[in-house]
Amino acid sequence: MLAGATSCGENNPPTPPCIEITPPADLEPTVTDVIENGVDFWETKGVTLTLDHPRYFQKSDSPCRLSGSEILRGTSFFNRHLGQISIRKTSKVTHKKPVETQVVIAHEVGHAVQARKGQTYHPKDDNERRDLKILKEAGADCYAGMLVADRYPDDKQAAAEFTGDHGDDTHSTGSTRKRAFLIGAQEGAKQDVCSYTALSDKLDIPLPGDSQPTVGQADL
Repeated sequence: MLAGATSCGENNPPTPPCIEITPPADLEPTVTDVIENGVDFWETKGVTLTLDHPRYFQKSDSPCRLSGSEILRGTSFFNRHLGQISIRKTSKVTHKKPVETQVVIAHEVGHAVQARKGQTYHPKDDNERRDLKILKEAGADCYAGMLVADRYPDDKQAAAEFTGDHGDDTHSTGSTRKRAFLIGAQEGAKQDVCSYTALSDKLDIPLPGDSQPTVGQADL
C-alpha cells in the first residue's frame, strides 16, 4: 500500500503518491530479462542478489512518493530495503528502444550490487555528500557497463552513448557517466574496478577523506 504524503507547508506542497499500474505488456519482458540476467551475471561474480518483482508507475513529470521518505524523481528507483526496482514509464523506458530500457534497469541492478556489497561511506559536509552521490551513481553506471557488455555485447556502444546523453545534477555530467559505464564495460574483469575508491581515482572525484568502506567492497 502506498503511503500518502504529509503536509509540508504552503510553499512546499506534499508530494503526491505515485500511481501504480499493472506491468505494461510491451515493457515487462525487457525489464524482467535484464533483472534475471543481472541476478545470474552477478551470481557468477560471487554477488548474490535477491530482487523482488519490479513495480510500475504511471508516467508523470513531477516527483511522486513511493512510500515513507522514498521519492521517485526520475525514471527508476532501487529500494535497498525491499530489494525492489520501481519503474516509471517514460521516454527512456520504452519497448521501441529496448537498449535504453536495458541501461536504465542495469543501472538500478548496479545499485543493488552496491547495497549487497556494503559500499558505505560517511561524508562530513555538503561538498563531500555531493561528491559521494556522484561516485555512487558512477558506480551504478560502471556496474551497468559490466552487465551490458557481458549479456548484451552488441548493444554496448549504443548503451554507452545513451548513458552519456543523460547527465544531470543527480547523476553527474554525461561525459562522466559515459566514462564510468565504459570503465565497467571494458575493464570489468579487473578486481574492484567499480568501487568508490577505484572510480574516485579514474574519474578524478574526491573521496571523503575519513571514510572507510565496510567489509565487502573489495570482493569484486
